[in-house]
Amino acid sequence: MIKSDNTRNLPLSFLTVLIFLLSPTSVSASPSVVDPYGHRVALVIGNGTYQDPSLDLPNPQRDAMAMWHTLEALKFDVTPAINATQREMLAAIDEFSKKIQGDSVALFYYAGHGVGIGGQNYLVPKDVGARELEEKETAGLVSANVVLEKMGRNRLDIVILDACRNDPGRGIGLVIDGFSKMTGGVTEAVIAYSTAEGERALDGPPGKNSYYTKHWLEQMKVPGRELGDVLKKVRSGTRTDTDDKQIPWQESTMEGDFYFSPASLPEPPVWQTPLGILLIIIAIAAFAGIPVLVIARGRRARRKEPIPSPAPTPAPNVNADPDTPPTLAPAPHVDVDEEIAKLRAMAEAGYFDEIVACVQSDSACAASVKLSGVAVELLIGGEQYPKAIPAVESALERFPKSIRLRQLYGLALRRNGRLNDAIFQLNLLYEQGNRDAETLGLLAAVWTDRWQEQKSGDAAAARDALEKSRNLYEEAFGKFPADTYTGINAASKSALLDEMDKAKALASEVLGRLELKKERDGAASLDYWERATEAEARLLQGEWNKAMDLYHAARVAHQNETGSIRSTATQLQRLLGVLDVPDDIRQKLTEEFRL
Repeated sequence: MIKSDNTRNLPLSFLTVLIFLLSPTSVSASPSVVDPYGHRVALVIGNGTYQDPSLDLPNPQRDAMAMWHTLEALKFDVTPAINATQREMLAAIDEFSKKIQGDSVALFYYAGHGVGIGGQNYLVPKDVGARELEEKETAGLVSANVVLEKMGRNRLDIVILDACRNDPGRGIGLVIDGFSKMTGGVTEAVIAYSTAEGERALDGPPGKNSYYTKHWLEQMKVPGRELGDVLKKVRSGTRTDTDDKQIPWQESTMEGDFYFSPASLPEPPVWQTPLGILLIIIAIAAFAGIPVLVIARGRRARRKEPIPSPAPTPAPNVNADPDTPPTLAPAPHVDVDEEIAKLRAMAEAGYFDEIVACVQSDSACAASVKLSGVAVELLIGGEQYPKAIPAVESALERFPKSIRLRQLYGLALRRNGRLNDAIFQLNLLYEQGNRDAETLGLLAAVWTDRWQEQKSGDAAAARDALEKSRNLYEEAFGKFPADTYTGINAASKSALLDEMDKAKALASEVLGRLELKKERDGAASLDYWERATEAEARLLQGEWNKAMDLYHAARVAHQNETGSIRSTATQLQRLLGVLDVPDDIRQKLTEEFRL
């Protein structure tokens, strides 16, 4: 009897276990190569441009966007909400909470106005006015404790509140009670305030980050700097920058250490590198007489990867013209109306994640530029701006020449507070000669937002932004005179620029267009925006009583259209600041729209 070679006749099961233990998926569990970052999620909210202009702050959106990009670079999965309404803030909080796992490090950053009312702490959405704050109405606010409750099940919670911010030179007395002491019932947590309780934080120089956020952005990036040391550096840096006028405060129940940017880890030994592991596996396989192909198949099966099959040899086309490029097979027939109905039903049911998946998959929706556009429109219409951006980006990869998708991309970026990115995308269309009313109007609206962002800081930059907005609206109205929306915006922007002759001339043209439409239709329009447009034009013309009557009729007939009424109120408040309106009319308009 011949003695067996036990080495070469190792049981296949033993080899399988050995290969598994040496494979990268197994070695990754080794403490020496564990991911130093772990699971990180963040919610970043920055509100600076309010629908009530008296509340505007120049820097929070800039701070929030800088924090967003910094946290992403530090491996956080960030849910952003920039210049958000209450509904948008609550949606972002909900989305953020779904990402949290038991072993997460969860971070919440807020920049903007914050108040303490009745012992509770509230964040101020963009659709809240000064009157609600002065009267301590909380229905439209967002409780900070709502966020803490969502975060309470993590291994570590970090809350950074750059709130209670006010430019002392404006003196609007926004922060009523200051930020009360935060309570959330969390165990491992750090809560960092931009200033001490009862004090107000400075918003920082126009065009720059706030003093407090600036130091957070700097210190988080330092490799090997522990969170406790980050807090000390942020505190001392803020005190120095503000000459001790602002002293940050923090509370902590943290017991361990945390590093935003871990120090460099030592290189793993060669035998734990992918190349070393591969060489060991091949050597064992060769010694055991197992073909490497078997190992490859075993590893693919364990990772649930498909085994590549040889590509079938295509049948020759005897009638093919060698100089003619091959054509794609026709796509299966798609009932576009039926697919649109499905998308609308999904939106009405709140299935926005499914709409995003539809655009990003290989479904009929993704294969049609029209359906992709409808899907993105529904996301934007549902105020799902963070979801709309990746959806439209996927659609643009398939249809890069689509004007409509590019317009929607600009709109989604604008609604998400990414004004620079929105201007860039819409300028691409403008420079390529796509100067339709929609593109011009969208680009003009972004420049209006930029003016709103800068008007309390850099006056020259603000005026430049407002002029750009007015000129784009005027260009659109000149090319498409039936579009009275662009005409009235050009007129109002001229008034805000103190160019009243031009404002009245444009308002006169708008009224002429509306009269032509009435003659053609045989009756005045019942549409809210046409009524509001005529009211605004009459106001610019100095027809005070007629303007008052039209504003009243529009508001009463469409009282459920709260978003449209709020937008009209914002524009009206701007105009009342520059027009010489009689006191009685001013009072009536103020009461009508609760300005």
